[in-house]
Amino acid sequence: MSNFFVAGGNLAPDAPCYVLRQADDALLAALQAREFSYVLDTRQVGKSSLMVRAATQLRRDSVRVAILDLTGIGQNVSPEQWYSGLLAQLGAAIGQEDALENFTDSHPQLGPAQRFFAALQEVALPQDTSPLTLFVDEIDAVRSLPFPTDEFFAGVRACYNRRSDNPGLKRLTICLLGSATPDSLVRDARVTPFNIGQRIVPTDFTLLEARPLAEGFGDGGMHAIERILYWTDGHPYLTQRLCQAVAKVGHFDNGSVDRAVARLFFHESAREEETNLSFVQRRVLEGGEDVTALLELYRRARRREIKEEPGSPLGAILKLSGIVRSVRGQLRVRNRIYARVFDEAWINRSIPDGERRRQRAAFLRGLLPTATVGLVGLAATGLLTFRSVSAEKEATRSLNEVRQRELQWKQALEALANERASHSSADAALRQLAEDRLKFAQEENLELRKRLGIAPETDLRLR
Repeated sequence: MSNFFVAGGNLAPDAPCYVLRQADDALLAALQAREFSYVLDTRQVGKSSLMVRAATQLRRDSVRVAILDLTGIGQNVSPEQWYSGLLAQLGAAIGQEDALENFTDSHPQLGPAQRFFAALQEVALPQDTSPLTLFVDEIDAVRSLPFPTDEFFAGVRACYNRRSDNPGLKRLTICLLGSATPDSLVRDARVTPFNIGQRIVPTDFTLLEARPLAEGFGDGGMHAIERILYWTDGHPYLTQRLCQAVAKVGHFDNGSVDRAVARLFFHESAREEETNLSFVQRRVLEGGEDVTALLELYRRARRREIKEEPGSPLGAILKLSGIVRSVRGQLRVRNRIYARVFDEAWINRSIPDGERRRQRAAFLRGLLPTATVGLVGLAATGLLTFRSVSAEKEATRSLNEVRQRELQWKQALEALANERASHSSADAALRQLAEDRLKFAQEENLELRKRLGIAPETDLRLR
C-alpha cells in the first residue's frame, strides 16, 4: 500500500495519510477569529498542506479565500509586474479579474504597492460582504526579487492597524507562509508584520498524531510506525518517505525499517540525491552565512552543549535549515537520520579549506612543541631515575605520560582519516608528520620499558 502515503507536495485535506497536528487547530482557530497569522519554518514540514486544509474549511464556512503563490509570479520582474501578478492571482481566486484590472488602469498615478492595497480595500472587499482571507505562500521568494519589498510588508501591517477606523478591513485576514526568518524578509523593523500576527509552529508528528499512518500497513502497522518515528522523530517528509519505502517492501519488523532507512538516507550520495537532505546541506553550507560559525554551533548542538538564545541569528538559521530544533530551551539535532547523515566527519569535511588549515596549524603549534620537549625530557628522566629504586614511581609516571602522547598522535591520525582523501601537499605533510611523531613516541615508550625491565605488553597504571 505504498500509494497510501504521500511524500513531497501538498496533501489533500481528505488524504487518508494526512496527519492532524496541533498546528492545524491553531491556524484554523486564528483565521476564523480574523487574526493575522504567519507560518515560517523549514521546508517539507507540511506548511502548504496545513494551508490547503485551513483554506478548505474556511470555504465551507463561506469565507472567500485567495492563495497567492509568489513563485508563480517569477523573479526577473519589475515592481509594477510583481504587484500586477499579485492582483491577477487575487482576481482569479475571487472572480473579480475585470474589476481589479479596471481599477489598475484607472489609477496610473499610484505606485505599484499603493495600487495593490488600494484595489484590495476599494474593490475586493466591497464587492462582497463575506470575509476574505489571503494566504501569501512561499513568502521567502521576495528575497530573490531585484527590488526591496518592505512596502509590501508595510501594507500588510497597515491593513491590520487601520481596522479601528476602517470597519471593512475587519473582514480581511492575511496569513504569510514560507521558509525564512522575519529579519531576512523585512529590512526595516518598523514595518514588520511579524510582531502583530500570531505565529503558528508546525511541530513534528507525535506517536499519537501519527496513528492514522498505521492504516497504510495493515496488520503490524503500529509497530512499523513506532520504529519509523524512532528514526524520523516525526519529521513530516521523512516519515512519509520512509513509510512509502517500508510499505513497498511489505515487511514491518525493526530490521526491515532499519534497512529501508539505510537504503534511502545512508548511502554515499544521499546528501546530494535525497531532496530533503540536499536542502538541509545547502541551507547550512550555501546560505551566505558564516559557514564555520554555523558548523561549530551545530557541533555544540550535537554534543548537547548549547542553550537556545532567543534572537540569535545563527541559531535561527540552523533551525530554519531543519537540522536542529528547540527542545526545552536547548538546540538539539532534529532526528536520528540527521544525526547519522550530518555527523562529526561531515562537519570536519564541510569546514571551509582555509579555516580548516588554520585550525590544523593552531593544533600543531600547540601540540608539537609540547610533544617534542616532553619526550626529550621524559627520556632523560627515565635514564636518570631507573638507576634509583626510590625513583621508580617517577619513571613509571614518565612512561605513562609517553603513552598519553602516543594516544594524542593516534587521535590526530584518526581525525585525518575521517576526512575525505586529499592529495594536497599540506594534508600529505600533516599525515607524515603525525606518523613520524607517533613512531617516535612508540620508540621512547619501548626504550623506557626496557630500562625499567617492563614487558612491552604490560598495561601500566600510575601508582
